[in-house]
Amino acid sequence: MVRLPEDRSRLLPMAPGRLWIQDLGPTDEPGLDDPPPVLMLHSLLVTGWDFRFLAEPLAAAGRRVLVPDLFGCGNSDRPGAPDTTGYGFAWHAELLARMLDRLGLTRVDVIGHGYGGSVAIHLARRLERPHGEHRVALRRLTLIAPHCLPVAAPIALPGPMPRLHRAWSWVGFAPLVFRTAFRRADLRRFLRRSLSIPEQLDSEPLRNDVDVYWDRLCRDGGLEAVQAMLAQLDRLHEIAPDGVRERLHAAARSITSETMLIWGDHDAIVPSALAERTQGLLPGAELRIIEGCGHAPQRERPEALREVLDSFGRRMND
Repeated sequence: MVRLPEDRSRLLPMAPGRLWIQDLGPTDEPGLDDPPPVLMLHSLLVTGWDFRFLAEPLAAAGRRVLVPDLFGCGNSDRPGAPDTTGYGFAWHAELLARMLDRLGLTRVDVIGHGYGGSVAIHLARRLERPHGEHRVALRRLTLIAPHCLPVAAPIALPGPMPRLHRAWSWVGFAPLVFRTAFRRADLRRFLRRSLSIPEQLDSEPLRNDVDVYWDRLCRDGGLEAVQAMLAQLDRLHEIAPDGVRERLHAAARSITSETMLIWGDHDAIVPSALAERTQGLLPGAELRIIEGCGHAPQRERPEALREVLDSFGRRMND
Protein backbone atom coordinates (compact mmCIF):
# COMPACT_ATOMS: atom_id res chain seq x y z
CA MET A 1 0.00 0.00 0.00
CA VAL A 2 1.40 3.39 -1.02
CA ARG A 3 1.57 5.84 1.89
CA LEU A 4 0.60 9.35 0.90
CA PRO A 5 2.71 12.21 2.28
CA GLU A 6 1.23 14.29 5.07
CA ASP A 7 -0.46 17.39 3.63
CA ARG A 8 -0.76 20.58 5.70
CA SER A 9 -1.79 22.85 2.84
CA ARG A 10 -3.34 26.11 4.01
CA LEU A 11 -3.80 29.82 3.51
CA LEU A 12 -1.16 31.72 5.45
CA PRO A 13 -2.23 35.27 6.47
CA MET A 14 0.38 37.88 5.54
CA ALA A 15 0.50 41.65 5.20
CA PRO A 16 -0.84 41.95 1.61
CA GLY A 17 -3.28 39.04 1.90
CA ARG A 18 -3.38 35.26 2.27
CA LEU A 19 -0.70 33.09 0.68
CA TRP A 20 -1.68 29.54 -0.27
CA ILE A 21 1.05 27.04 0.52
CA GLN A 22 1.11 23.32 -0.08
CA ASP A 23 3.15 21.84 2.78
CA LEU A 24 3.97 18.17 2.29
CA GLY A 25 6.09 15.59 4.08
CA PRO A 26 7.58 15.46 7.58
CA THR A 27 7.96 18.52 9.77
CA ASP A 28 10.74 17.12 11.97
CA GLU A 29 13.86 19.26 11.99
CA PRO A 30 16.33 17.50 9.63
CA GLY A 31 19.76 16.58 10.93
CA LEU A 32 22.85 18.43 9.75
CA ASP A 33 23.57 15.69 7.21
CA ASP A 34 19.97 15.46 6.00
CA PRO A 35 18.53 17.56 3.15
CA PRO A 36 16.51 20.54 4.38
CA PRO A 37 12.97 21.40 3.24
CA VAL A 38 12.71 22.41 -0.41
CA LEU A 39 10.75 25.43 -1.63
CA MET A 40 9.38 25.28 -5.21
CA LEU A 41 8.38 28.47 -7.05
CA HIS A 42 6.18 28.26 -10.14
CA SER A 43 6.17 30.44 -13.26
CA LEU A 44 3.74 32.70 -15.09
CA LEU A 45 0.13 31.62 -15.87
CA VAL A 46 0.35 28.45 -13.76
CA THR A 47 0.29 27.59 -10.04
CA GLY A 48 2.18 25.45 -7.57
CA TRP A 49 0.25 22.48 -8.97
CA ASP A 50 2.76 22.60 -11.84
CA PHE A 51 5.28 20.91 -9.51
CA ARG A 52 3.03 18.00 -8.49
CA PHE A 53 5.11 15.34 -10.29
CA LEU A 54 8.22 16.50 -8.44
CA ALA A 55 6.78 17.53 -5.07
CA GLU A 56 4.75 14.43 -4.24
CA PRO A 57 7.52 11.84 -4.83
CA LEU A 58 9.99 13.91 -2.80
CA ALA A 59 7.54 14.21 0.08
CA ALA A 60 6.69 10.49 -0.10
CA ALA A 61 10.42 9.76 0.20
CA GLY A 62 10.57 11.74 3.45
CA ARG A 63 11.48 15.28 2.35
CA ARG A 64 9.49 18.30 3.46
CA VAL A 65 8.25 20.18 0.39
CA LEU A 66 6.78 23.69 0.33
CA VAL A 67 4.95 24.78 -2.82
CA PRO A 68 3.22 28.18 -2.57
CA ASP A 69 1.00 29.81 -5.13
CA LEU A 70 2.67 33.17 -5.64
CA PHE A 71 0.55 36.18 -4.74
CA GLY A 72 -1.74 36.95 -7.68
CA CYS A 73 -1.86 33.28 -8.69
CA GLY A 74 -3.74 30.08 -7.89
CA ASN A 75 -5.40 29.98 -4.49
CA SER A 76 -3.48 32.95 -3.09
CA ASP A 77 -4.98 36.42 -2.79
CA ARG A 78 -4.59 39.00 -5.54
CA PRO A 79 -3.70 42.37 -4.02
CA GLY A 80 -3.89 45.25 -6.47
CA ALA A 81 -0.72 45.92 -8.45
CA PRO A 82 -0.22 49.40 -6.88
CA ASP A 83 0.05 47.64 -3.48
CA THR A 84 2.56 45.05 -4.70
CA THR A 85 5.29 47.10 -6.40
CA GLY A 86 3.83 45.70 -9.60
CA TYR A 87 4.26 42.07 -8.53
CA GLY A 88 8.01 42.55 -8.91
CA PHE A 89 10.54 39.76 -8.41
CA ALA A 90 12.08 41.30 -5.28
CA TRP A 91 8.63 41.99 -3.79
CA HIS A 92 7.68 38.32 -4.08
CA ALA A 93 11.07 37.30 -2.67
CA GLU A 94 10.73 39.45 0.44
CA LEU A 95 7.33 37.96 1.24
CA LEU A 96 8.62 34.43 0.71
CA ALA A 97 11.52 35.11 3.07
CA ARG A 98 9.00 36.21 5.70
CA MET A 99 6.94 33.09 5.04
CA LEU A 100 9.97 30.88 5.65
CA ASP A 101 10.60 32.72 8.93
CA ARG A 102 6.98 32.20 9.94
CA LEU A 103 7.37 28.46 9.35
CA GLY A 104 10.36 28.35 11.70
CA LEU A 105 12.84 26.93 9.21
CA THR A 106 16.61 27.18 9.64
CA ARG A 107 17.76 25.94 6.21
CA VAL A 108 16.12 25.54 2.83
CA ASP A 109 16.77 24.50 -0.76
CA VAL A 110 15.03 26.61 -3.42
CA ILE A 111 13.84 25.56 -6.88
CA GLY A 112 12.43 28.25 -9.18
CA HIS A 113 11.02 27.92 -12.69
CA GLY A 114 10.66 30.73 -15.26
CA TYR A 115 9.18 33.73 -13.48
CA GLY A 116 9.62 31.86 -10.21
CA GLY A 117 13.29 31.45 -11.10
CA SER A 118 13.71 35.23 -11.22
CA VAL A 119 11.97 35.46 -7.84
CA ALA A 120 14.26 32.69 -6.55
CA ILE A 121 17.35 34.70 -7.51
CA HIS A 122 16.20 37.65 -5.40
CA LEU A 123 15.20 35.27 -2.60
CA ALA A 124 18.65 33.65 -2.67
CA ARG A 125 20.27 37.05 -2.26
CA ARG A 126 17.89 37.84 0.59
CA LEU A 127 18.63 34.56 2.38
CA GLU A 128 22.38 34.97 1.97
CA ARG A 129 22.21 38.45 3.50
CA PRO A 130 20.08 38.07 6.61
CA HIS A 131 18.99 41.15 8.50
CA GLY A 132 16.78 41.83 11.48
CA GLU A 133 15.30 38.63 12.87
CA HIS A 134 15.72 36.71 9.62
CA ARG A 135 17.18 33.28 10.36
CA VAL A 136 16.68 30.98 7.33
CA ALA A 137 19.83 30.00 5.44
CA LEU A 138 19.95 28.93 1.80
CA ARG A 139 21.74 25.65 1.14
CA ARG A 140 21.21 25.10 -2.57
CA LEU A 141 19.57 26.94 -5.49
CA THR A 142 18.14 25.32 -8.63
CA LEU A 143 16.86 27.49 -11.49
CA ILE A 144 14.83 26.01 -14.32
CA ALA A 145 14.90 28.25 -17.42
CA PRO A 146 14.66 31.48 -15.38
CA HIS A 147 13.66 34.79 -16.93
CA CYS A 148 16.95 36.69 -16.67
CA LEU A 149 17.39 37.96 -20.22
CA PRO A 150 14.87 39.58 -22.58
CA VAL A 151 12.79 37.18 -24.67
CA ALA A 152 9.81 37.45 -27.00
CA ALA A 153 6.47 37.88 -25.24
CA PRO A 154 5.58 34.49 -23.69
CA ILE A 155 1.97 34.79 -24.84
CA ALA A 156 0.75 35.82 -28.26
CA LEU A 157 -2.13 38.08 -29.13
CA PRO A 158 -5.32 36.16 -29.87
CA GLY A 159 -6.57 35.49 -33.37
CA PRO A 160 -4.64 36.23 -36.56
CA MET A 161 -2.55 39.11 -35.20
CA PRO A 162 1.23 38.64 -35.53
CA ARG A 163 3.34 37.51 -32.63
CA LEU A 164 4.94 40.33 -30.66
CA HIS A 165 8.57 40.53 -29.63
CA ARG A 166 7.72 42.29 -26.38
CA ALA A 167 4.90 42.04 -23.89
CA TRP A 168 4.29 45.81 -23.89
CA SER A 169 1.27 45.66 -26.19
CA TRP A 170 -0.30 43.32 -23.65
CA VAL A 171 0.56 45.37 -20.58
CA GLY A 172 -0.44 48.56 -22.38
CA PHE A 173 -4.05 47.37 -22.32
CA ALA A 174 -6.25 48.65 -19.53
CA PRO A 175 -6.90 45.78 -17.08
CA LEU A 176 -10.50 45.45 -18.23
CA VAL A 177 -9.44 45.18 -21.89
CA PHE A 178 -6.75 42.64 -21.05
CA ARG A 179 -9.24 40.56 -19.06
CA THR A 180 -11.61 40.63 -22.02
CA ALA A 181 -8.95 39.89 -24.65
CA PHE A 182 -7.12 37.01 -23.00
CA ARG A 183 -9.03 33.77 -23.52
CA ARG A 184 -8.82 30.12 -22.54
CA ALA A 185 -7.51 29.38 -26.04
CA ASP A 186 -4.56 31.73 -25.42
CA LEU A 187 -3.68 29.87 -22.23
CA ARG A 188 -3.94 26.59 -24.08
CA ARG A 189 -1.56 27.86 -26.78
CA PHE A 190 0.94 28.92 -24.12
CA LEU A 191 0.83 25.54 -22.37
CA ARG A 192 1.25 23.73 -25.69
CA ARG A 193 4.27 25.91 -26.56
CA SER A 194 5.84 25.01 -23.23
CA LEU A 195 6.04 21.33 -24.28
CA SER A 196 8.49 19.83 -26.76
CA ILE A 197 5.61 17.77 -28.17
CA PRO A 198 2.50 20.01 -27.95
CA GLU A 199 0.11 17.06 -28.32
CA GLN A 200 1.13 15.87 -24.85
CA LEU A 201 -1.24 18.47 -23.42
CA ASP A 202 -4.18 16.37 -24.68
CA SER A 203 -3.03 13.15 -23.05
CA GLU A 204 -2.78 11.88 -19.51
CA PRO A 205 -1.53 13.11 -17.11
CA LEU A 206 -1.70 16.70 -18.47
CA ARG A 207 -5.25 16.62 -19.83
CA ASN A 208 -6.71 18.71 -17.00
CA ASP A 209 -4.01 21.39 -16.92
CA VAL A 210 -5.85 23.96 -19.04
CA ASP A 211 -9.02 23.66 -16.93
CA VAL A 212 -7.13 23.94 -13.63
CA TYR A 213 -5.07 26.96 -14.60
CA TRP A 214 -7.90 28.73 -16.41
CA ASP A 215 -10.13 28.39 -13.34
CA ARG A 216 -7.48 30.07 -11.17
CA LEU A 217 -6.76 32.81 -13.71
CA CYS A 218 -10.45 33.73 -13.93
CA ARG A 219 -10.75 34.48 -10.23
CA ASP A 220 -11.05 38.16 -9.35
CA GLY A 221 -7.78 39.96 -10.03
CA GLY A 222 -6.07 36.96 -11.64
CA LEU A 223 -5.61 38.35 -15.14
CA GLU A 224 -4.75 41.80 -13.77
CA ALA A 225 -1.92 40.10 -11.83
CA VAL A 226 -0.77 38.38 -15.03
CA GLN A 227 -0.70 41.76 -16.74
CA ALA A 228 1.50 43.18 -13.96
CA MET A 229 3.87 40.20 -14.16
CA LEU A 230 4.14 40.56 -17.94
CA ALA A 231 5.18 44.17 -17.33
CA GLN A 232 8.06 42.90 -15.15
CA LEU A 233 9.22 40.60 -17.96
CA ASP A 234 8.94 43.45 -20.44
CA ARG A 235 11.30 45.56 -18.34
CA LEU A 236 14.04 42.99 -18.89
CA HIS A 237 14.34 44.62 -22.33
CA GLU A 238 15.28 47.94 -20.71
CA ILE A 239 18.69 49.04 -19.50
CA ALA A 240 18.26 51.65 -16.79
CA PRO A 241 20.05 52.49 -13.53
CA ASP A 242 18.42 50.47 -10.76
CA GLY A 243 15.98 48.98 -13.28
CA VAL A 244 14.36 45.55 -13.08
CA ARG A 245 17.06 43.99 -15.27
CA GLU A 246 19.98 45.59 -13.43
CA ARG A 247 18.69 44.62 -9.99
CA LEU A 248 18.04 41.04 -11.11
CA HIS A 249 21.50 40.68 -12.64
CA ALA A 250 23.15 42.21 -9.57
CA ALA A 251 21.31 39.72 -7.36
CA ALA A 252 22.37 36.84 -9.62
CA ARG A 253 26.04 37.85 -9.58
CA SER A 254 26.03 38.07 -5.78
CA ILE A 255 24.89 34.48 -5.14
CA THR A 256 27.49 32.27 -3.48
CA SER A 257 25.38 29.19 -2.69
CA GLU A 258 25.62 25.99 -4.73
CA THR A 259 23.61 26.71 -7.88
CA MET A 260 22.39 24.65 -10.81
CA LEU A 261 20.74 25.84 -14.01
CA ILE A 262 18.47 23.41 -15.86
CA TRP A 263 17.09 23.89 -19.37
CA GLY A 264 15.05 21.85 -21.81
CA ASP A 265 16.72 21.69 -25.21
CA HIS A 266 13.41 22.45 -26.98
CA ASP A 267 12.38 25.39 -24.78
CA ALA A 268 10.27 27.77 -26.90
CA ILE A 269 9.45 30.17 -24.02
CA VAL A 270 12.96 30.93 -22.71
CA PRO A 271 15.15 29.45 -25.48
CA SER A 272 18.03 27.21 -24.45
CA ALA A 273 20.30 29.47 -26.55
CA LEU A 274 20.18 31.79 -23.52
CA ALA A 275 21.38 29.11 -21.10
CA GLU A 276 25.11 29.86 -21.27
CA ARG A 277 24.58 33.62 -21.12
CA THR A 278 22.42 33.12 -18.04
CA GLN A 279 25.07 30.85 -16.54
CA GLY A 280 27.54 33.71 -16.97
CA LEU A 281 25.43 35.80 -14.58
CA LEU A 282 25.71 33.18 -11.83
CA PRO A 283 29.27 32.64 -10.57
CA GLY A 284 30.07 28.94 -10.24
CA ALA A 285 26.68 27.74 -11.46
CA GLU A 286 26.47 24.31 -13.09
CA LEU A 287 24.39 23.97 -16.28
CA ARG A 288 22.48 20.86 -17.30
CA ILE A 289 20.40 20.41 -20.45
CA ILE A 290 17.51 17.92 -20.48
CA GLU A 291 17.09 16.49 -23.95
CA GLY A 292 13.70 16.06 -25.56
CA CYS A 293 12.13 18.58 -23.22
CA GLY A 294 10.46 21.98 -23.49
CA HIS A 295 10.12 24.83 -21.01
CA ALA A 296 8.75 22.86 -18.04
CA PRO A 297 10.67 19.64 -17.26
CA GLN A 298 8.80 19.31 -13.96
CA ARG A 299 5.67 18.78 -16.06
CA GLU A 300 7.02 17.11 -19.20
CA ARG A 301 9.97 15.01 -17.98
CA PRO A 302 9.77 14.87 -14.17
CA GLU A 303 11.78 11.63 -13.91
CA ALA A 304 14.66 13.17 -15.86
CA LEU A 305 14.47 16.28 -13.70
CA ARG A 306 14.60 14.20 -10.51
CA GLU A 307 17.68 12.39 -11.84
CA VAL A 308 19.40 15.70 -12.51
CA LEU A 309 18.53 16.99 -9.05
CA ASP A 310 19.72 13.76 -7.40
CA SER A 311 23.03 13.84 -9.26
CA PHE A 312 23.51 17.48 -8.28
CA GLY A 313 22.93 16.58 -4.66
CA ARG A 314 25.35 13.65 -4.77
CA ARG A 315 28.11 15.75 -6.32
CA MET A 316 27.66 18.56 -3.81
CA ASN A 317 27.83 16.07 -0.93
CA ASP A 318 31.02 14.37 -2.16
